[in-house]
Amino acid sequence: RDPFWPNERPDPNGALFPEFLFDDVMPAVNKRFRTLAGADNTGLAGSSYGGIAVLYTALVRPDRIGYLLAESPSLHVGRTEILELVAHQDRLPSRVYLGVGTAEGGTAEDRAETVASVEALHVALGRRLNEDRLRLVVVEGATHWYEAGKERLPLALRSLLAGTE
Repeated sequence: RDPFWPNERPDPNGALFPEFLFDDVMPAVNKRFRTLAGADNTGLAGSSYGGIAVLYTALVRPDRIGYLLAESPSLHVGRTEILELVAHQDRLPSRVYLGVGTAEGGTAEDRAETVASVEALHVALGRRLNEDRLRLVVVEGATHWYEAGKERLPLALRSLLAGTE
């Protein structure tokens, strides 16, 4: 649940996303397009709520995801649960990119908490991933908006796909 969204449904269905993705969406994509199977060839990317959704998906189905890009993930949604999932995983994506801006949030306290949450996630992932497979980018003054993530996307892709030629 998102504690900052007053009209949210009492029982959000975000936990159903991995099943929908792997049982419905990916088979349809694989049937229509030439794709390579396996975690080594599969990446997920998301921003904001999409960032927390792909992070959750990678943590509950680590056997299916090799690359993860979480841009400005809304970690206030289930924050402690996500960090606990990271701590108890035997397997994580082989490469992870996290991006966040220092101007994400309405107040100075919100902005500091947003950056601190992504940094805490980086530390938790860093206990399990080598430094060359994990990248955190914090951009001074960047907001919680698509343009900020779009500017960081080339760096994110280079970080995730390094050495995959």
